Amino acid sequence: MQVWAGCRTQAILSDFQSQSQLQENAIFCEVADISQLFYIMRQAERCPNVTIKLTKNAARRPALRVLMQGVRPLLDISHDVPVRVLSELEVRHISAPLLESEMVQIVLPCLAELSKFVDKVRSTSCDRMTFTVRDNERADGAAATSCTLVVLAECFLASFALKYSSVQKCEREGDNDADFDGEGDSNGGDNLKHRDDTSTAYASVSVEVRRFARFLAIKEATPLQVVLHLVDGKAVVLSVFASGGTTLVGYMPAVAQ
Repeated sequence: MQVWAGCRTQAILSDFQSQSQLQENAIFCEVADISQLFYIMRQAERCPNVTIKLTKNAARRPALRVLMQGVRPLLDISHDVPVRVLSELEVRHISAPLLESEMVQIVLPCLAELSKFVDKVRSTSCDRMTFTVRDNERADGAAATSCTLVVLAECFLASFALKYSSVQKCEREGDNDADFDGEGDSNGGDNLKHRDDTSTAYASVSVEVRRFARFLAIKEATPLQVVLHLVDGKAVVLSVFASGGTTLVGYMPAVAQ
């Protein structure tokens, strides 16, 4: 599973300074232990003043230093998270997974409802779930503008299904929908547009329940719009647009049948 995130620095940082030889003074770091970073940031949530600095630790190794001031009277707490600063050559090879042109893209009407369904499935012995999308037929024979989405999870004792009878079918401009602009759009993705082709859309992808559930923690970001991309038999991709130009993209390969 791959997750890509982007947001404007001013949306989360009151003061930001960076100097490097890369475009826009960007610095790319590889975090050695992401769980450690998450743990530290959760501790910092209620701290009135937090400073994050790229520096060197006692062993003269690169590290992200998280300084929490005012946790308690006259008490400051500092944590160092080891990182590796990527070279310019390594940065050039960083790219989002390429998506095929033959895929179905829809706007999810309610992420909270899907999250509740996945939580229910996780409590059972179901280890995989299948997303299936197909065009809704029109009586006049014109191109369909909506699809039916069915999410199905089956195990030995029971089966669970969530169905959306009419979801908006769309496409994003550009060749790579998993790629995004770091500046983002605070309007929740105005670059989405309705499909106007006459081809019949159909896609079915099975993914691991627990892997998909992990990404759904993004509902806490209060998404403005969520787009589901299905590459038939190969991958499920979720593009999430939130306020402040925040963009999250989760890429989950299909499980082997």
